[in-house]
Amino acid sequence: LSTNKRPPQAVTKEAFRLAAVAGVALDIWEQSRIAGYLDNKPDGHWLRKHYLGIDAEMLSFPLLRQLSRDSLQAYQHELLSSPDTWIPRDIAYGIEGKGAPGNARICLLIGESGFGKSTEAYLLLQRHVAAGGVGLWIPAEILDDAVSLHDAVKQVLLRLCPSLLPNAGQRAFSLLPTDQPLMLVIDDINRVNLPSRILRRLLAWMQPRVTTEAAKQGIGEAPFLVVTPLWPKVWGEFSHSNENQPWIETVYIGAMSTAEGTAAVHHCVTQTGKDITPAEAAVLAQKMGNDPILIGLFGKLLTVPHHDAMAVLAENVLERYLRMMADELVQHEGETIFAHEYLDALSALAREMLLHRCVHPTWHEIDEWLLQSPALLRSLRKLVQHGNLCRLSSRAQFEFRHDRILYYYIAQAILAVLNAGNLDCEPIWDPYFNDALG
Repeated sequence: LSTNKRPPQAVTKEAFRLAAVAGVALDIWEQSRIAGYLDNKPDGHWLRKHYLGIDAEMLSFPLLRQLSRDSLQAYQHELLSSPDTWIPRDIAYGIEGKGAPGNARICLLIGESGFGKSTEAYLLLQRHVAAGGVGLWIPAEILDDAVSLHDAVKQVLLRLCPSLLPNAGQRAFSLLPTDQPLMLVIDDINRVNLPSRILRRLLAWMQPRVTTEAAKQGIGEAPFLVVTPLWPKVWGEFSHSNENQPWIETVYIGAMSTAEGTAAVHHCVTQTGKDITPAEAAVLAQKMGNDPILIGLFGKLLTVPHHDAMAVLAENVLERYLRMMADELVQHEGETIFAHEYLDALSALAREMLLHRCVHPTWHEIDEWLLQSPALLRSLRKLVQHGNLCRLSSRAQFEFRHDRILYYYIAQAILAVLNAGNLDCEPIWDPYFNDALG
């Protein structure tokens, strides 16, 4: 029974007598007891946040579940294509459904840019959270400052719920049942300044360690699984010494098969209410090289009215997508800046990135590079604020939404240098830009 005031002793005594006669267990919650529970117990903090809108400071399991859903939503927002355009792929995992107590594991999704690594990581996290599990997306730049995995988890939780106490990371691990792994998706390591340093740190943290006392009792921390997408060239430095480690699983993700590409195009088209035969879908998929990122962007192009036939849209998908995003920004901001000016600004910035051999400049560096071009800076500032093609990281570094966009513009910058006959330009021969040069 609950009450907003302390009942008289006689009433309480009579209530307990009647409960005993009826064979009922009686527990009276008066105002101060309710307030004490809401203020001093982790589950109480969750209840007051959920029902009363009061910030939670203590982390509880229900709050951790809610933050898992919030984290999943934030991760989805980071992805360039929409889950509505995805199809299941034939990728075999050994990681799902394995949660031995104390067994810390890492799954590396290895593949080239745009092959769907982040998509697969998102789907793994989505399935885990939908099944009642706890999982978080950890942006890779957090690992730059974190001193441990617990610290990285703490930083993510504080981003999602700033009112939490500093012990949130440690407590998150202690809240988990031993048969329920915590899934941590760390993405995107490939885009940080020194990905090999971050990966080396992560592998050191993940190496299994069991204390002597815990080993005697046969116990350990709740199991957890780290999933991280990697480019082959990043993993290559570590593969020889770590490939056969039992706590590391490597899953190689390639381009879609012909059947997968056809199914993906068919799905994208039918999602918009249009009809398409499997043979027509196969032709379109082939035009796009069965490329997951291009097919995903093709699906986005289909969501807006077009006069062009689908076969035309399937050519130069990335270029058309960039134009669509620029047009969207014009509609959002008004016609003070034209679409071609936004795209010209990105081209000018890519040229500076190439010449300075710096693809993740700070805004201060961009200011210096384009000091004599205030119109370009104004356009770039609008693009960053809108965030559909590029943005500033937490370290105030410029980054494109996807590496495919980055290398599209770097390739265009290299082409401009070559067309000008400037073959002595050293940066274009830098091994770092080999992919773009090719």
